[in-house]
Amino acid sequence: MRALSAPGSEAMARNSVAMATQSSVSASRRTSLAMNGVTGLCLTKLDVMDTLETIRICTAYELDGKTLDHPPLGADALERCVPVYEEMPGWQTNTAGMTEHDALPEAAQAYLQRLQALAEVPIHLVSTGPDRAENVIVEWPFGALPGA
Repeated sequence: MRALSAPGSEAMARNSVAMATQSSVSASRRTSLAMNGVTGLCLTKLDVMDTLETIRICTAYELDGKTLDHPPLGADALERCVPVYEEMPGWQTNTAGMTEHDALPEAAQAYLQRLQALAEVPIHLVSTGPDRAENVIVEWPFGALPGA
């Protein structure tokens, strides 16, 4: 299994899935995920978004009056792009250190479900803090779960 961790490691996917106020899951990311054999996502820094009233997800770009489902090639065109956002409610509840998916606020769970639907790839792990143990394991992708 290959996993893509936010922030994105590719030049075309620089928007972070779980950083600050926005995330980007466009058709180009879906194509990149499929082409690179990515079968699951590891989402980092969910807890950093705890205080946000609204979470914005970049789903397209507008360039010269046209809507694109992928970032354009070339720095000049990219500079003229305007991101198109889908907004979701924030959860404004502390998720730091949570390790159970069902314990996450409903709005956080809805956000994760939406990212998963947009990426068309399941989320396997969600980081809720800096410690190695501060993770929600949604689906363990590597066979038997350690310590189980």
